[in-house]
Order: sequence, then structure tokens, then C-alpha cells
Amino acid sequence: MTKTITVLGSTNIDKVIKVPRFAKSGETLKTNSHIVEAMGGKGLNQAVATARSNAKTIILTKVGKEFNIEKNMKVKNLVTSNVMRSEKEQTGQAYITVSEETGDNIIHIYGGANIDITPVDVLKNEEVIKNSDFIIAQLEIPIDAVIEAFKIAKKIWCQNNFKSSSNARKRWIT
Repeated sequence: MTKTITVLGSTNIDKVIKVPRFAKSGETLKTNSHIVEAMGGKGLNQAVATARSNAKTIILTKVGKEFNIEKNMKVKNLVTSNVMRSEKEQTGQAYITVSEETGDNIIHIYGGANIDITPVDVLKNEEVIKNSDFIIAQLEIPIDAVIEAFKIAKKIWCQNNFKSSSNARKRWIT
């Protein structure tokens, strides 16, 4: 029997550039690389991974009005009908600089629509969570939305793996 997994989390457009080395403060550094765009965000990455493992995967995330769901989230077994649209924010973005010298990276995040996910958004998707076998979440979205999802899951005994501060766990359990 195929399990249904719901992933509540972030979606980002990653903008990656490779540089020979990291620039020093105030230094201009030339590169032979141009920016490459890719889909990312911990939520979408986890959803894609579970969908590719042949699990029916529902993604609960929020994107900007400009985001093309059909183009950017077309993955077998990934259900996108519950993707929400922000009325005030663009899709989240990650600006990733990779050093060819060391392989290290520096990442700057614009949260965008990810930070616009609310407990009310989660409650609107309560039936999705209730009908899931598992729920996965990350903390790239507001903690109150994650806690609301786990409160719903707790009511129906969904399995969860919530590793965070003891304060967040106390808020979830109550």
C-alpha cells in the first residue's frame, strides 16, 4: 500500500554562482560563471525526494504570484493542488555563492512567501494532514505554522520527528 506523505515547508528559487574563491571585504572578483537558477528550499527538496521514492507526496508551501507551479514542480507523485499563493510576497529565493577553490558555499536567503505561511493556512489544509500517513516539516517557515500542523497530526497519531528547542516542543505538545 502506498503511503501518503505531506511536506509542509519552504520553496525557493536558488540562484547559484561559482567563483574562483570568496572575495575579501570590498573586493571585486571576476568569475567565468553565470548565475544558474534551480528549484530549492528544504520543503520542496524533501517533497521531491519522497515523491521520487514512489510515495504519494503532498506539498504544503506558499509561493509568490509569479511562480509557475506546473513548470517548476512537475515531479511524478508530487501533488501540488494545495500549494498556496502569497498576496504580498514573491517566492522565496536563495543566493548561493560556491567557491571553486574550497567547495564551500555562502547562502543568503530571502524568505519571501515562505515567511507568509500562517497557522490559518495550515488549518485550511487540516483534512490533507488528517488523511496523511506522515507529515514532514522544516523550520524555514514560521514555527507557529509548523506547530499548528503537528497539533493536527498529534490528534490523529501521525508519526512525526520534531527536533528543535525544548520550548518549541512544549508549545507543540500543549
